[in-house]
Amino acid sequence: MAVTTVVAWSQDTGVIKETVVVGNVNISRDYILTTMRVKVGQPYLQATLDQDKRSLEDTGFFQAVDAQAKPLEVGNWQITVTVAEFPVIKEIRIVGNSAIPTKDLMGALQFEPARVFNLKTVQPSANAIRKLYSDRGFFVQIQDFGPMQEAPNTINIDLLELTVNSVSVQGNTRTKNSVFERLIKTRAGDPYNVKKWELDLRRMYGTQWFEDVRSVEK
Repeated sequence: MAVTTVVAWSQDTGVIKETVVVGNVNISRDYILTTMRVKVGQPYLQATLDQDKRSLEDTGFFQAVDAQAKPLEVGNWQITVTVAEFPVIKEIRIVGNSAIPTKDLMGALQFEPARVFNLKTVQPSANAIRKLYSDRGFFVQIQDFGPMQEAPNTINIDLLELTVNSVSVQGNTRTKNSVFERLIKTRAGDPYNVKKWELDLRRMYGTQWFEDVRSVEK
């Protein structure tokens, strides 16, 4: 009878003797090390180091993270973590808004000047801006949101508001266009506001001059 013996060797062996952090300026070394599961004195496992790299990326504070293991004397390893932080925010630039005042939009943001920009604040801030527009009856697209390439300390928020291209009336035979101009407050070039437009429709229907009032949006 043949006996087969299988011996498994771990590809990651040895103990972590030292952890070096490079590139951090405003984010403390302690914060970085606390985020990591790799600790001095523990066995070196590449899978754990890979997970630590992802965990540091997930904090949102870093544009890039690299984590490398270097063998020292037999059985010992040095871990080097190299990070590139997002810049400290010095200015917040909002452009493209006319329907919502800038100060109201600033109040919806999940970050503020004098702090390191965190990528994880972008989505909740963008959602808060969209909600602010929606609650007031407006529509907006966010075209850009983040540090400016030419001025990294400036956070650029570029908005595109839905605007009214034109307002026309069809089907009127006895009522002059000038009457509709008084009834309809929505004007070409205005940010489109669904609440304002609904008031315009109710105002026309409330005259009881028309059998039906319908809105066709193109």
